[in-house]
Amino acid sequence: MGAAVNPKLVPILWGVVGASVVLLIAAFLPWASVEAGPFSQTVSGTTDGRDGVFTLVLALIAGGIAGSAVFLTAKQPALPLAAGIGAVVAGVISALIAIIDIVDIQGNAPSGLADVSVSVGFGLWLTLLAAVVLAAAGGALLVVRRQHS
Repeated sequence: MGAAVNPKLVPILWGVVGASVVLLIAAFLPWASVEAGPFSQTVSGTTDGRDGVFTLVLALIAGGIAGSAVFLTAKQPALPLAAGIGAVVAGVISALIAIIDIVDIQGNAPSGLADVSVSVGFGLWLTLLAAVVLAAAGGALLVVRRQHS
């Protein structure tokens, strides 16, 4: 039977879980909004199977592995390594998705229509922030794990 998770890794693992939860929630928040005079419409990241579905799945995977690493490392010593790699990969992919969508939304602003505006929603900005934090926490987890192994 292996040893319990290194106590220095536990706060970082919980950081990965926290960033994953924020990333998951952000998928359901407004990613874009369109205003035309008195009318407005928002679209979430998961509307009609949009890119938020991918970030949601990545968040579930990264958070699930990190949460498992906190409790199951004694039985599966490789879990902290998997959690670090999973967090970095999920964070980088989610950040790329967010950046591409931000550029796409900003590039689709209508020209010549005075009363119509398209803007990036706060859910997409939160997705980008959570993805960067997730990748950074995963990187920190890998560094600390290597230093204390």
